[in-house]
Amino acid sequence: MDFGMPYYTPMDKSYHSDIQHTDRRSDIEQQSLFSINQIGQTVPEVDPSGRNRSVIENVEAAIKGGAGNVQIVMSVVGQTSGMGGGPKAYGEDVREAIRDVQRVSGAKITGVELPTQISNLSGFSQQGFSEQQRKTALEEVKDSIKFIGDIAGGGGVDVLSWEFPRNFSDAKWFNKKEGFEQKGEEIPAIVDTQTGNIQQFHPKQKFYMYKKPGTNEDTPGKPQEWLWKDFKILAEKEGKRAEDVFVKEYLQKQEERQIKHQESTLTYYSDMYAEQIEGWKRQLEDKNIPEEYKKRIKENIKRVNERLETEKEQLTMLELEKKRIEDYKTRYQPVDTFGLQKAAQSYGEAGIWAMQESQKNQYVQHGKGSIYVGPEIGWPQFYGSHPKEWVELIKTSRDEMSRQLTDKSSPYFDSSISKQQAEKIAREHIKGEVDTSHIGMWLQNFKPELPWDKRVSEFKNWFKDQMEYLAEENKKYDLIGGVQIVDSASGAHGHLPPGQGILGKDIYEYMKILKEKGGYKGELTSEGHEEERMGQGRILTKAWETFGVPIGSNYWHGRAMPQFRDIRNSYANIAYGTTGIFQSYVPSNDFQLWSQVPLE
Repeated sequence: MDFGMPYYTPMDKSYHSDIQHTDRRSDIEQQSLFSINQIGQTVPEVDPSGRNRSVIENVEAAIKGGAGNVQIVMSVVGQTSGMGGGPKAYGEDVREAIRDVQRVSGAKITGVELPTQISNLSGFSQQGFSEQQRKTALEEVKDSIKFIGDIAGGGGVDVLSWEFPRNFSDAKWFNKKEGFEQKGEEIPAIVDTQTGNIQQFHPKQKFYMYKKPGTNEDTPGKPQEWLWKDFKILAEKEGKRAEDVFVKEYLQKQEERQIKHQESTLTYYSDMYAEQIEGWKRQLEDKNIPEEYKKRIKENIKRVNERLETEKEQLTMLELEKKRIEDYKTRYQPVDTFGLQKAAQSYGEAGIWAMQESQKNQYVQHGKGSIYVGPEIGWPQFYGSHPKEWVELIKTSRDEMSRQLTDKSSPYFDSSISKQQAEKIAREHIKGEVDTSHIGMWLQNFKPELPWDKRVSEFKNWFKDQMEYLAEENKKYDLIGGVQIVDSASGAHGHLPPGQGILGKDIYEYMKILKEKGGYKGELTSEGHEEERMGQGRILTKAWETFGVPIGSNYWHGRAMPQFRDIRNSYANIAYGTTGIFQSYVPSNDFQLWSQVPLE
């Protein structure tokens, strides 16, 4: 059926008239920017509604609801769950059933999103950086790579990017004039690269050094009180990081001072013991000393010699301690330096696994597809949430993957791959996911002193600038693997259908920038599941409405194709479906049936 053709309108008041809607994009555009099958939705692995549907039924329900593409959101980390779950919980029959659903419907699964329990690949946890946690997360990624290859013949594996916490003022993107303010106090920290332990400092914590605060001016014998801001001042003067200055000027020198004091004490006692022994030896040369006294002197020499040996051993240990302290410059690093290196290492390995699975998986080969893995833009308090951090993470990870493929010391070294080929391969297998709601969360930190409406208005200008930036970077480097279109009624994390929150209808313009200026050719995935209790299917239908997708295919006599919003709101401009009678169809209260049964 084609809505808008003559057989649609005979009972309408305006017979054969054009369907009108005040918010129709077709009034100004003859062709929709996105086709209906380009706009899909996320599907949970485990049905949250309590209907206990399987992942197959969830995918099938979404496709029957009109989704042309689907992204599966995993719910359980299979590597750590005692009850099972995750990609490893689905055998060949289930995977074949999911393939069949796609073959029959013509829809496709574009990727999987890992559960939020895996929120980084840097290995960061509340206890610091854990190599075991990093490897566990990577194993889950590896299972997911095989899973998406088997069920879809390729696609993306999406990891939420909360790589590690960082202070706004330390970030490369930070510009005070933009108006972003970090919630709570900034907490300086360094990481021990050997253990992964993180040492944090309060901004008002006091440190005592024999230097004038914020300078390299010595104050011999007069310790001065320093705060973290003083290390930042000195760092700015020297063109360094405050963390590096702290390690060199405080941590390292404090221990050096302690070692020097211990060394001085040990040397003093060693010399004293040596002199005592020499004095006793001279006494033993006197032949007139009684044997009993000689015996006592020899016992003293033995006892002091033991002490002297102990002092020498401690002095030797202090020499080793000196060498240990010399390594502080490389052992202790800013959290973001170490964290980015670890995250890039992980994504580099994951990218290689995606490449290998793409080459050997029969379903990927049959469909001529490809598998990629990458970060999803995270939340503002973590690295990986700002668009510039997200871009940096992807680029750094690609460089690391290329290095691992071409470095002879790497376990993934392949002599048949040149550096240029490695860079091309990394570009194909490491891409990221843009989440509009996560970028929208930056509103929480944006100019809190402004009135709400003005604040949102100015924030949306910043949001548009970020889309312009991402479009420019994507045009050059093909960074975007997928886009989740989501909204929120505030700066808090939300999952409203696109167009229902602060981004509103402008989300269409933002995606237009990515497509027309950034060359993005992929799908848009609605993750707006929070209003499903208001009306099943809103996750998708509101996305169609917001993006003005056409719902017909015939020629329309010079008019634009009708869109979903035209049909949904053609009789009454209401947001939700209703089981009651409305508008002029409601009968008068004076009317009664002959049986006097009341109408409801």
